[in-house]
Amino acid sequence: MVKDIQTLCFTISRKMTELIARSAKRDMNEIKPKFVERIAAYRAGYLASERCEIEEGLKTRRYLGVTCTNALELGIDIGSLDAVIISGYLGTMISTWQQSGRCGRGD
Repeated sequence: MVKDIQTLCFTISRKMTELIARSAKRDMNEIKPKFVERIAAYRAGYLASERCEIEEGLKTRRYLGVTCTNALELGIDIGSLDAVIISGYLGTMISTWQQSGRCGRGD
């Protein structure tokens, strides 16, 4: 994030999604406090309006770092992502390809 690399971090559980987002915010607060607001978690269980706000924030680069479950794996066209971190293996190569394919589509 410090180098303006928009990143998704896929996790294997809702709990892990929240823990990684909290940890990233804590760590970023020590490096660049203004970037803390540009980190979010995305998972099932959020209201549709909350998920839409995060999706829009990814498209406009308001969010530079988002931790998520496989809820962002399919059907959402973001296109501008620079990097994907896969934290844990979900058990299928298809999921791995879907997650890694979220980035690298832009120029």
